[in-house]
Amino acid sequence: MMKKRSTISIFVFTMLFSIGFLFTNQAFIASASAKSTAISLNTTSTYLTKGETTTLKVSGTTKKIIWTSMNKNIATVTSSGKVTAVGYGSTFIKASVSNKSYKCKITVINPAKIAFEPAYTTVFVNGTGVSLNPVSGTYTAAELEKLGINYKVTGNSTVKISSTGLVTAALAGKFEIIASVHGKKIQTIAMNAAAYDGFTVPDLWLETNIEEYVGFAKDILPLMKDVEIVSTNNEIAVAEKSYHIDLNSNYKRCEGIYIKGIKEGTCYIKVTVAGITKELKVVVGDGYEKLDPVDAIKSNNLSGYTGKELITMTAVRKLLEDNNLFSATLSDREKVKILQTYLNSTYTGKFVDDTYTDLISGVILTGSGVCASYAETFCFLSECIGIEVYYCIGSADNRSGIGFAGHAWNKVKLDGTWYYIDSYWNAGLNSFKYFLSENLWEDHRLIEEGYFSVIMNSGVPPYSNSLE
Repeated sequence: MMKKRSTISIFVFTMLFSIGFLFTNQAFIASASAKSTAISLNTTSTYLTKGETTTLKVSGTTKKIIWTSMNKNIATVTSSGKVTAVGYGSTFIKASVSNKSYKCKITVINPAKIAFEPAYTTVFVNGTGVSLNPVSGTYTAAELEKLGINYKVTGNSTVKISSTGLVTAALAGKFEIIASVHGKKIQTIAMNAAAYDGFTVPDLWLETNIEEYVGFAKDILPLMKDVEIVSTNNEIAVAEKSYHIDLNSNYKRCEGIYIKGIKEGTCYIKVTVAGITKELKVVVGDGYEKLDPVDAIKSNNLSGYTGKELITMTAVRKLLEDNNLFSATLSDREKVKILQTYLNSTYTGKFVDDTYTDLISGVILTGSGVCASYAETFCFLSECIGIEVYYCIGSADNRSGIGFAGHAWNKVKLDGTWYYIDSYWNAGLNSFKYFLSENLWEDHRLIEEGYFSVIMNSGVPPYSNSLE
């Protein structure tokens, strides 16, 4: 009897479990079916142009749908959901089903309210491209991206336009872009694709502290923001953009570059326009990289100097060595006196020499030159041996009957005190009459004094220009 009861219990349990599972599974199927038949519109927003139509559809129901336009002056709708754009602006089309409403926003586009303002109408071949820059006082930037603007190009088959209006080209040539929205023309934009071929010169030769302008090889005026300049060696040459402001658009446009030689040597100026890089070889001086003349004399490293420059530098180094002017055993006052003695003894009274015509070389090698020659040479020699020195500009009266005339002399700092010295007049007189005076002489009038590199050359020592 116990066995029979157990069998009946198991059977009853199994039947109840099966019935429960069946009901649960049916509920799940019903729920899934309900979800799959959710009522919805095929779109909740769309853009049309005047006269254009579209048909809205409601899925998930077989019941009758009532279609309504919230503004019939902008868009109308038929009983079958066909929408027609009749006026500019935005409205909603409403679909009503079983006391529930579903809306679609209709925006009727006015092409006249859209314009294109590219910052530059020249596209560089294989460059990063130019944006057509669609603008509107009616539609936001986000809306402009969704309107469905289309572009057609004529005149250059290599021109490509992205969905955002970025224009690129693979070959040079003029072309036109016809912009339209939903088949309605907005604007025709005339443009040109040009190759960026570098500069008007293949390379550039400069002297130290000299600046020159170099233009682009073709008549191009890229935006300043699209131009990048890099020097491979800023110690040899630096460059900056030359620009003008386009009064029509207020954009800054780059028309070329200014390059300034800093010290002798060779480097390259890399100019990138719209992602395309071209190099300009820049040779400063003789193109050999070398130490600044003062540093070269101090370290006795004249490598890179050639010709007359090397002859002058070698003579200067020998002069300073032969007179023990690098030694700490001599006072600065003694060193200055030795320099003046040398200038007195080598003075020839010539203004110009046929072989060595530059300022320092003329004084050192032939004893020729004028006041500026001697003032610069005295600066150079003093700096080579570590004496602080100024270059003085003004006028002086040498009692020749012409009165005060332009003149140059020096000022040196010895033991913390500044003294004036006119090495040129001392040399001409073969005396020390104008030697180390704390006060300026009555026959001298000062206009400006300071470090030679600052007064004459904007902070860049130019002595190499005076050594040949």
